[in-house]
Amino acid sequence: MIEVLWVSQAVPDAGLETRPVMTHGYERKTFWIKSDVAGTLYIRAFNEQSRSHENFDSITVSANTLTPYMTTHGARTMTLFFDPTANATVSAWVVLEGVK
Repeated sequence: MIEVLWVSQAVPDAGLETRPVMTHGYERKTFWIKSDVAGTLYIRAFNEQSRSHENFDSITVSANTLTPYMTTHGARTMTLFFDPTANATVSAWVVLEGVK
């Protein structure tokens, strides 16, 4: 299953978080992002105890490069937070595979 998170989304230099994606029940989650500006992508997973999405990993995203991030994290929902070095235009999606 493919879920589109952003299509040419204006992301301010202060960063922006995607909507939550229901990831429970899928073995592999591959997030894809492409930005016209470099930045840091934070992968957030829902924490049942705190009842909020918390960073569990981050990667560097280069400008104008399609960047994947694959995880098998078992969180119920996940989000992305992209923190660009300047205002950016960003597209992102997730591929959910391997129904448990």
